[in-house]
Amino acid sequence: MKQTEHYQLNQYEPTDSFLRADFNADNQKLDAALAEIPKAVLGNYQGTQKSDYTAIQTISLGYRPKALFIIPDNGRLFSDGGSYGGLFYDGQPPSRMSLNFTEDGFQVWNQRSDFSYLNLDTHTYIYLAFR
Repeated sequence: MKQTEHYQLNQYEPTDSFLRADFNADNQKLDAALAEIPKAVLGNYQGTQKSDYTAIQTISLGYRPKALFIIPDNGRLFSDGGSYGGLFYDGQPPSRMSLNFTEDGFQVWNQRSDFSYLNLDTHTYIYLAFR
């Protein structure tokens, strides 16, 4: 019986006998390969923090993301000396980052001392979360 080059899936010929075990083994290989493909989720959240700089907003995804790309609705990552988004990855050093990864998603806030603004009530933020 022939097999495919990359995943060694069975390639049946008309004269080959069909075995359920071979078919099930192929399905297991496909399932494992598909599970390795990174998944991305596009979403948005409305900033909630007013000028008091105390609000932390939690965004629930149902999983801990490996990386996030966040951008405000005006498309400006940097403006007036401040950061309004960017690319963040789990395990990144927390300095100058008003974001925390959680087991269920992520948290955002504004950090005036570092000019990091990921939760201003004047913006809707768009995110791309990688699983």
